[in-house]
Amino acid sequence: MLAAVIRYAPAWVRYVLTLSEIARVSEGWVLASGSDIAIIDADGTSAMPLWMSRELAEGASADDEESDAAATAPEPLAISVAELEEKTLPSLAENGISVSVFPGPGTNRLIGAMGVARDLRTFVDDPRDVAGELLVEPRLIQPEGWANLEIPDPKNDDSDTDAAFWLLAAENSESVIGLVADEQPSVALFVSRQIAEAFADEAGVPATPLAARTESLVDHWLLMAFTAGWDAVIVTGDGEFGAVKPVRLALDLLEVAARAEAN
Repeated sequence: MLAAVIRYAPAWVRYVLTLSEIARVSEGWVLASGSDIAIIDADGTSAMPLWMSRELAEGASADDEESDAAATAPEPLAISVAELEEKTLPSLAENGISVSVFPGPGTNRLIGAMGVARDLRTFVDDPRDVAGELLVEPRLIQPEGWANLEIPDPKNDDSDTDAAFWLLAAENSESVIGLVADEQPSVALFVSRQIAEAFADEAGVPATPLAARTESLVDHWLLMAFTAGWDAVIVTGDGEFGAVKPVRLALDLLEVAARAEAN
């Protein structure tokens, strides 16, 4: 699973996975030459790479050695959560340096140092097993009802042909239709516009279908669901409802898309 995360996971999944694991084990990993922490140039922005394990930091260091023949290649250095919060991140903020959390292929997530400090503290105070969520297999559920799930910024890709899924936006409110099972709300993802409309008609819910391409589904809707603590439920129209964790669905969707493109 870690290999798939490294290769396919969107930046926000790598971000929350890393911070949750750093909070769990009480330390993170950087690269350093002696006492000097390595700072990289990420598209014109100075940033400190941060990983959740020595192995991941070592892998990045090995990549650097292959591309740079310098004799003093940086080496992995452990930093405790206390030192990150009290010294390292405030120092980065003072110097205008961002943090690149679990850098990998594709777009990386550059976050202001104090934003990382805030998010890390959230995981310390309210632990969440993101690594465990990645391993949770999709499961069938029987919804007990529906609910309006508030959203800050509804997006509609407005394309019947390119949509990966469809959502239902509740009319006259900034919310989407969600399903509830065992008191767990889940954002409802319909495999077609027709199935979404049929569901709304049968439930008597005044709602408008919203198209979601894979990119916006991964980078917006699933991130929003994760942040809110919701699951995602795939509605196929055959009477079955498949619940899946947002981080797992984001990873699976991008892995499928990458493999399809490769073929």
